[in-house]
Amino acid sequence: MRIAIPIKEKNGMDSRIEEHFGRARFFAIYDSESKRLEEIEVRKAEHGICSPARALLELGIDAVFVLGIGVKARTLFEENGVKVFTGNFRNLREVAENIDKLESFRGGCEKW
Repeated sequence: MRIAIPIKEKNGMDSRIEEHFGRARFFAIYDSESKRLEEIEVRKAEHGICSPARALLELGIDAVFVLGIGVKARTLFEENGVKVFTGNFRNLREVAENIDKLESFRGGCEKW
C-alpha cells in the first residue's frame, strides 16, 4: 500500500506528522510493501482547495494518513478510491510500524 502522510519537515522516519492535511507543505509517500519512503514538497495553488489532494492522487497513492482533514479533500480522496486513515501516531516511524492498526477516518476536521 502506498500511503501519503502530511509531515512538518523532511526528516526521514523521524518526520513529525502535520496536524492538518491542508496546511502541510511536505508529504511522505510510504510503501508498506517495499518499505520505501519518499518525501516530497507539494506546491499549493493560491486559494486552491484540495490542491495537495489532487497532486497526491496523480502519484497513485492507495491511502492517506491524517490527524485532521477538511471535508472537500476527504471527499475527493474517497471518490477516487483512496482510503483515509487516522490514528494516535505522531511521526512517520510510528505510522509505518502500525500500518495494521490504522483506523478509518470518521471524524470532523480534527480527529486526534
